[in-house]
Amino acid sequence: MSKGDLALLKNTNMTTVLDKIRAEGTVSRAHISRLTGLSRSTCSILVDELISDGLVIETGKEESSGGRKAILLKLNYEGGRAIGIKIMQNNITAALVDLSGKIIEIQSESFSKSSSKSTFIDILSKVVLSLTVHEKINTNEKILGIGIGVGGKIDSNTGTLLESSIINMRNLKIGKVLEEITGIPVYLENDVNAFTVGEKYFGSGLNYHNLLCVTLGDGIGAGIIVDDNLFRGSHHIAGEFGHIRITNSSTAVSCTCGKKGCLEAYSSDHAIIGYFLELSGEAKTIEEITSLAESENNYALQAFVKAGTYLGYGLSTLINLFDPETIIIGGEGAVYYKFMESEINRVVMEDTVYGLFDEVKIQVVLFDDTLWIRGVAALVVKEVFRKQA
Repeated sequence: MSKGDLALLKNTNMTTVLDKIRAEGTVSRAHISRLTGLSRSTCSILVDELISDGLVIETGKEESSGGRKAILLKLNYEGGRAIGIKIMQNNITAALVDLSGKIIEIQSESFSKSSSKSTFIDILSKVVLSLTVHEKINTNEKILGIGIGVGGKIDSNTGTLLESSIINMRNLKIGKVLEEITGIPVYLENDVNAFTVGEKYFGSGLNYHNLLCVTLGDGIGAGIIVDDNLFRGSHHIAGEFGHIRITNSSTAVSCTCGKKGCLEAYSSDHAIIGYFLELSGEAKTIEEITSLAESENNYALQAFVKAGTYLGYGLSTLINLFDPETIIIGGEGAVYYKFMESEINRVVMEDTVYGLFDEVKIQVVLFDDTLWIRGVAALVVKEVFRKQA
């Protein structure tokens, strides 16, 4: 076996050990060996390196009915810091976090959708540099990486935003430019994927190996975890769930993508607003319609049920395709999922095969900006662990 092959094997084993320690919370060397299939001596060597690097610490001993008590290990979430950034329409929210996703400091800056690339980068850099100064003054812990989540088509390998309606820019080399300015590694990801990684590492997906995260709101997207790994697809656009076609009718509704009949055109905020207008003759925002549904307004409830029918078609397709252990519903639209839930369950029960409706758990995570920040922090954790290995 060549030196390169040996290095790759070690990297793979190190990443496996780190991920098991993260998933278990606290675990002994012997238990890591059982979980991974690696020999005890190999596990001990790898763990000692991780302790030396400050990524893992020893934390007490496990209970024992007799014999020598095994020393427990856990990740050292205080061993460094990450900066998590979410780019939204007209706003950048950035936070300094520890490696568990706990927020230490948060800041935001606004920008215009018509801003030039250089102006946008200047604003982004200002926020990041402010957080690095805050860290140096207060704790002087090392910032291990910067994670950025943004809606659009991403090349995560090169840190390039290929296309995005959020900031109306193409081929923006965010990663390269920001790394040159800060000297800190940058990890760029689609915002839905960032949310998905966050749920897998720190949230409702922690104990699952195969899961989907579906985000509802102005758009509809999906993040995919297969065998504990994020699936991006060959062209980094896997998970465009909102653009599966659910009808080819000549009267199909146009979607923001320019095509007709997409799920997003029938189940997103815009669709619900349209249904309510048709039923009531009144133009309302999605927040107002949600409030009316809370008051049991019949038109509002009907609008959500109609959107839920189409969303049920989409979710049943995902379940039949991926056979996940769980689907996590998130995004701004998670707040109104409860008004669609009964109809979604009816459709999914009818349309899934082999009794999968009873096997797949659907969970709802109410929208909170900290979830997205936790997600991009998780990107840093994931990549730091992989590269440290």
